[in-house]
Amino acid sequence: MKTLIAAALMAGATLPAAASTETVRSLCQVEVPAEEAAFPARRGETVGFVKRAEGQVKVLRPKPGGFEELDAKVGMDLFAADAVATGANGAFDAIFTDNTTLTGVADTCVEISTYVYRAAEKTGEFRMRLGRGVVSVAAGDVAKSGADRMSVRIRNDTNLAVTGTRIVIRAK
Repeated sequence: MKTLIAAALMAGATLPAAASTETVRSLCQVEVPAEEAAFPARRGETVGFVKRAEGQVKVLRPKPGGFEELDAKVGMDLFAADAVATGANGAFDAIFTDNTTLTGVADTCVEISTYVYRAAEKTGEFRMRLGRGVVSVAAGDVAKSGADRMSVRIRNDTNLAVTGTRIVIRAK
């Protein structure tokens, strides 16, 4: 697993002063514009937790100058900017504060790009990036609150809006 992610994002945790075309590799090894990269300062409150972790499952958590590679454990908190990566025998389920459920199978890497949930209004924004593998998403309150509130980007090629349903996505 370490070899899969050894060259991950976060060589430095500063944004360019002006918008640029500079790209970096995200935690799931996807080329992204530098301004879209996950920076630790963006992480705040817990956005969900690991409900199930079987086999080789890691949570990749950005930190200044790199990232932490943590063994996923049942009950472990997840934060915006985290990624969950599985090895050849891994699988996981995660539940988010808006009741969205995310399931990943073997050889999957998915990033929580943006997560904001306002429980009182049952609305917010939820963006994920699927670097590789297969995920199943059962949409919660954020997706049900309006069009374009939740999406899954497959690498940088395709952006799928989730509008209150269950979807399965595969990225090769």
